[in-house]
Amino acid sequence: MGKLDLIESGAWQRASYMLDYRAEWLTDVLVERATCGGEISPLVVVDGGLRPPVVAQVGVVWARFWFRREGWLIEKYFSQAGRIIGFYAPICGPIEYHSGFLAADWYGLALWISEHWRVTVLGEQQFDQAAAVGNLPPVAEELAEQRIRELTTLTAQRRFPPALVRNFGIVTK
Repeated sequence: MGKLDLIESGAWQRASYMLDYRAEWLTDVLVERATCGGEISPLVVVDGGLRPPVVAQVGVVWARFWFRREGWLIEKYFSQAGRIIGFYAPICGPIEYHSGFLAADWYGLALWISEHWRVTVLGEQQFDQAAAVGNLPPVAEELAEQRIRELTTLTAQRRFPPALVRNFGIVTK
């Protein structure tokens, strides 16, 4: 993990494996949605590539929520039948606006929150290795660790993901 990867809004629209891309601002939150049009392998090619393989199947609907003020990036996944698969929260730097899109540096960590509220921290080993050899700026290391503590605490209190994300659903045919 040399330089930090960038997560950008609109990336799913440009991805060959995604279909039916849509984006809409809900007050100050950008919501993106796309359907997985082909099995993604390796899944690492997708920004913030620590997602579990279950979300990389044909027909799975991905929804991404950009909470600029809070600095949160949260994804919610639905099966073809519209059932919740889980939530993915890449641990990122501040969300910034650049030339018509939102972007955030990804710190190589993420939370996976199952539909049963089990929380798993993803990418810890790679993060620790990158930090040990100096491949992470010290401020990124500190912010990532702080964000993990914040989000795991909020999840345990059932305050993360926020209500907008928890209550967001899709209608299937």
